[in-house]
Amino acid sequence: QPVNNVLLTLEPGAIQTWSYNGGKYQFKDLPAGQYTLNVDKDGFNPRHFKLAVSGDQTEAFNVDLWPALKEISVSPDPIRVFVGVDLQVDALAKFADGSSSRQLKWNILNTTLAKISAGGLITGLQSGKTRLQIALNDSESWQKELEIEIVRYIFGLTGPSRMSQKSRVRVFADPPADSQFANADYSWKSSDPTIAKVTPHPAAQSIAIIEALKPGEVEIEATLNVASKNLTLTSKKLIISIEE
Repeated sequence: QPVNNVLLTLEPGAIQTWSYNGGKYQFKDLPAGQYTLNVDKDGFNPRHFKLAVSGDQTEAFNVDLWPALKEISVSPDPIRVFVGVDLQVDALAKFADGSSSRQLKWNILNTTLAKISAGGLITGLQSGKTRLQIALNDSESWQKELEIEIVRYIFGLTGPSRMSQKSRVRVFADPPADSQFANADYSWKSSDPTIAKVTPHPAAQSIAIIEALKPGEVEIEATLNVASKNLTLTSKKLIISIEE
């Protein structure tokens, strides 16, 4: 929609004109050279363009104006990402005229810690903290910046803290509730197989059978691997005391 009463300024020289009659504007008798065109209108984002003007020629240059940005809301906020686990971030730009847009671009300052897709999907690569920058697609600068924390997920094990000698129990892994872990491979380890032996359950790798062999204390640990994502997660240790 054409916009009237827009101030257009050429630098150097502070040469000014206003848009009129359906958004039209005109600069006359410009010397050839390089210029910056600054475009300003209340309620709209200012725009800046580099122009090359040739002598004795008439050239058309159309300018698109966006309503002034009021805010960019982000969800979730704060952002916490697990290493190897994707997190979808949603952002919405809200304008002074009441309209909104999801036509945004993204940038992560430290790409060794995390990466982000054009659609806002963040993947954690290493634990640490960095910054996420967001802006409208045509913006020349970043308009919102917030912190991202990337943490390494350590999943839990559910099982008893005490067992009787020569007894057998099941221990269950509790991985992240994410579909990418549905077909993960599990391996199990006992800190002392002479005290307690751990065997994967034949029907489900996320379950292990613990067999108590003699009195003592043992640590049970599970590791899951998603080969397609080159992702390995290690569980918290479950400490079990074996009693006579």
